[in-house]
Amino acid sequence: MPDAPETTTSSIRCTTNLSERLVRGLAGTVVLAGLGLGWWVSPWFYLIVAFAGANLLQSAFTGFCPPEILFGKFANRG
Repeated sequence: MPDAPETTTSSIRCTTNLSERLVRGLAGTVVLAGLGLGWWVSPWFYLIVAFAGANLLQSAFTGFCPPEILFGKFANRG
């Protein structure tokens, strides 16, 4: 029986550009902020989490990501 191929951390790492990393960071921040606000302030803040999830899902299928467009405009200013 052949041995399983070894995987290294370099083959597992996701290679992304800066705008993708910024979008992922923003999405994670929005989700965690929405969870915290929903837990400590009002359950209505869980809608922020639902909106972020829906935006991530639609961008996976359509390729349209509003935060990436905004980050691109800010990057062109400097």
